[in-house]
Amino acid sequence: MTLADALRNAVTAHAARLETSIEEVVARYAPGAPANWGSPLAHLEPEYATRGHPVWEEIAPRNGMPGFLSTEFNNPWLMDLHFLRLLYGIRMDIWHAAQDPSVPEVHADVPMRIISDARQAGGASKSEHKNRPCRAVDLQVYNAYERGVIGTAAVRCGLVRIGPYPGKDHRKEQGWPSQARDAAGFHLDASTANPSPRWWTRY
Repeated sequence: MTLADALRNAVTAHAARLETSIEEVVARYAPGAPANWGSPLAHLEPEYATRGHPVWEEIAPRNGMPGFLSTEFNNPWLMDLHFLRLLYGIRMDIWHAAQDPSVPEVHADVPMRIISDARQAGGASKSEHKNRPCRAVDLQVYNAYERGVIGTAAVRCGLVRIGPYPGKDHRKEQGWPSQARDAAGFHLDASTANPSPRWWTRY
């Protein structure tokens, strides 16, 4: 099976879970994604997710389903609204897979804990975190399972700039949960200025 076949099968299965068409899934999560693995947002002009913008209601948790609140971001009004929709698509992909008994490899829902978003300092010189509006986040993952679930969902939704940084056992540190045996940051971005695809373990 080729990579293209595997991705086509994943999108087909996801469409069936949502009881919608493959075209609607692609249009929603990776509209116009180029064949060369570029940014899924390349065809969309950046736009700030300002305070009170309808996108915050669109991606909010509701009816028992997860989502994102502006309070989960350090600098929410500096985020790109299209990137927020992409993040929401990834989050919903994870949640739907966790509800599906026909996907035995997915045992539990995995949260997306945002620890960094728009910022001016730190990281690589060309970091997407520094571009405005921002199309990047760093997440906190506790173990290899969470890392695998989020990374797989990101690729399914068309995002292929990913930084799964080396983990560390934090279980003995105050405030860390018992499952934090391989905890680390996990970078996701949809840069249109930097090359894709990229999976790196250090910046």
